[in-house]
Amino acid sequence: MFGRKKRHKFCNQCNINRPCQIHTEYKHAIPLSLALADNEFSVICNPNPKCFELGLCHGNVIRVVKNNDYDRNLVIAVGDSRYIISRNVADNIMVNPLTP
Repeated sequence: MFGRKKRHKFCNQCNINRPCQIHTEYKHAIPLSLALADNEFSVICNPNPKCFELGLCHGNVIRVVKNNDYDRNLVIAVGDSRYIISRNVADNIMVNPLTP
């Protein structure tokens, strides 16, 4: 009653305190850690600010090079560059599969 108001998060995937339009528009979005190898995806949401330097911004096309269940990391290609991303970071990045 006399305490501070608790803030409720509207979007659990982005960790923001406002309604998220990204996750309501793209219903076929999946986490990057579940993406299959040798397929292309477009980035929908990336809450990790360190990955912006790698080119994982909204709308960029990436290709998953290697994603094995028993590995702790996965290899992705952004343009001509290849990067190794931890599976914990890849769980937070939402991607949308591109149809050929």
